[in-house]
Amino acid sequence: MTELEKMGARAKKAARVLASAGAKKSAALLLAAERLSKRKDEVLAANEKDMNAAVQNGMSPALQDRLRLTAARVEDMCEGIRATAAQPDPVGRVLEGSV
Repeated sequence: MTELEKMGARAKKAARVLASAGAKKSAALLLAAERLSKRKDEVLAANEKDMNAAVQNGMSPALQDRLRLTAARVEDMCEGIRATAAQPDPVGRVLEGSV
């Protein structure tokens, strides 16, 4: 079995697990958003270390900007997670197709 076939088999197995997870997925996403928000200061402190390493290693300013987290960016991530949790679960549904 090729590596690609192995990945496909793992994805198929994961899809079955996710399909049966139902509302648990939304609850898990909401919990992730809550915990990220509560631990924002820890995340920002760790990001500051990453930023220092980025500067020391000569990372371009454009890439530094992509790496840099702010309180607003973390809250935006939390809102994105919450918005994802609010979406209808697409697992098992055909969203588009033709015959």
